[in-house]
Amino acid sequence: MKDHGWIACCLLCLIWLAPIAEGGRALPDPILKQFEDGYGVVAAEVVSVAKRPRNANRMNVDGAYIVNFRVAKLIAETILSHPRLNLKADESFSLPLDVGYARPVEEFARFDANGSLPPGPVDPFPVGVRFYLTLRLTEGGAFEHARGADAALRVSKFDDHRNACYVRLASMAALPTDRRWNAVLAAAENPKEVHDVRSEALKYLGRYFVGNGVPEAQYRELARDRLWAMWRAADSAFIEDDLFQLLDYTACNFGGLEFIESPQRSRVWMDRIFKRPASGAAGEPVRPQHHGNLAYMLRRLAANDRAGVGGRIIAELRDGKWPAHFRNQVVAVFLTIYLETVDPEPGWEPELQDAVAHLATDLTDPQDFRILAMNLLHAATAEIKPANQIGIRQRFYLRKATRATLAKRITKLRARAKPDDSDQSAQAARELEGVLTAQQDEGGN
Repeated sequence: MKDHGWIACCLLCLIWLAPIAEGGRALPDPILKQFEDGYGVVAAEVVSVAKRPRNANRMNVDGAYIVNFRVAKLIAETILSHPRLNLKADESFSLPLDVGYARPVEEFARFDANGSLPPGPVDPFPVGVRFYLTLRLTEGGAFEHARGADAALRVSKFDDHRNACYVRLASMAALPTDRRWNAVLAAAENPKEVHDVRSEALKYLGRYFVGNGVPEAQYRELARDRLWAMWRAADSAFIEDDLFQLLDYTACNFGGLEFIESPQRSRVWMDRIFKRPASGAAGEPVRPQHHGNLAYMLRRLAANDRAGVGGRIIAELRDGKWPAHFRNQVVAVFLTIYLETVDPEPGWEPELQDAVAHLATDLTDPQDFRILAMNLLHAATAEIKPANQIGIRQRFYLRKATRATLAKRITKLRARAKPDDSDQSAQAARELEGVLTAQQDEGGN
């Protein structure tokens, strides 16, 4: 299945870094931070459960429970400066847990193979279900769970790899400050380190600039220099896109505007977005790897280098080797940059016309056509913002030749559509026709 999640332009300011707030959603603190705050990790199975009274001072709690667990294994004990959990295998304990949006148990209604929810009320804690629980002791001696959406990790089985990651992170959190910072940075920069450990190390570093105060100068300088070195090696040492984005976020925090506005940052990002795979064997078809999920970043980079980013986008769109689906993603971002620019480069508008015409010819998936239609409709009808507001500065109208190409595609979509009104091809055709109508009504030629 193609990933269309780029429409939302997933924000790089990752929500796991923000402190949880009533009425909002945030993921738990990084695991290293949880260990610092006195939590340990327990693998446990549900034995029984009972509802508990709702706390009137807490908002958006769909369910409040007291859950009795049996310990399968204490994976990582609390570090030395905090009270010990002292839980043994097969020992039972009780834990209050909230179920609902942004709560430790958030997603418990599972769709079946047909995409349907099970009938009747859903039990979030069936007997025997396994969880990784992040616990600490309160002053009164009771157990409490870490906060955050889905902080209580429900699993089908306990995993030795995950267990080892928890143990490794707990050992790092227990180190004195100097050694801990060096260990965290070493884990982040080492391409041979376990992926989950590297991810948590980068999250931990980023966490220091969101709600936890700024680290001392010596640690800021240490981290900044080593993060710059990581960025220079990002192409080979941060192959996974999720680690690459975490590295960028953390480097922005430690490097400030010097990093954020640097040509090197822009170049590395664009090289990643438009990265080509290694050449295959002779005679094999060219199948470019593409990173459409990262295309959102082009809009941010354009804020500091409009001409450079626009020029790179145009060069890549002119390249005949990129798949149409990927070009559709890039065109969507380029169109947004165009709409938000007060005085766009003279060559942008004709390049967008050409890119849309090629998409009308090359796309095959009706869902891709629907996304193209949504973007073009927005481009013709979006409200122009006043000069003192951030947002749309102008509109984009299809030229006569581009409209003619789009009309031909609409005819083909209608020809292959099934009688069912919900057919994707029929829906795509209707939405593209809506674009032509709206563009004409709004003054397009």
